Amino acid sequence: MRVRAYNTCAAMESALNRLALMTPASCVRSIIVKEILIVGAGGFLGAVLRYLAILSLQVFKTRHAVPLGTLLVNVLGCLLIGFLAVLAENRVLLTPETRSFLIVGILGAFTTFSTFGYESISLLKSGATVGFLLNIGLQLGLGLLAVWLGMEIGRLLYRLIGA
Repeated sequence: MRVRAYNTCAAMESALNRLALMTPASCVRSIIVKEILIVGAGGFLGAVLRYLAILSLQVFKTRHAVPLGTLLVNVLGCLLIGFLAVLAENRVLLTPETRSFLIVGILGAFTTFSTFGYESISLLKSGATVGFLLNIGLQLGLGLLAVWLGMEIGRLLYRLIGA
């Protein structure tokens, strides 16, 4: 399966390179199209991963004061974005293309502020004021803590590998 995915990516890149004429405008268009494809592929994966993560928590069929699936993906996404941001600061560890794929594509689609907003307002409208406040506090507090923790893990890893 990996060989096929690699061949598909190589074929797409080859086709993009053949389409581009060697003029400055066509080179810019080629780079933009490549970047869009990279972000789009990551976005597809991130959306599927979010769906599966939220679905996995719905298996338990229990009622909670806060939407745990959204909390899970947002906190995990914050942890990962903090970690990857540190790796991206040093272009040696993450290329701009890899950064676009992972951070903008996968994590951009994986975490979802709009769902957080909708679920928070739904809790408030249903009269669950405690759940509303708890959801906002947990999402923001744990999200910020996870970004900081991810950055610390990234810095530690960076020091350990000595890059």
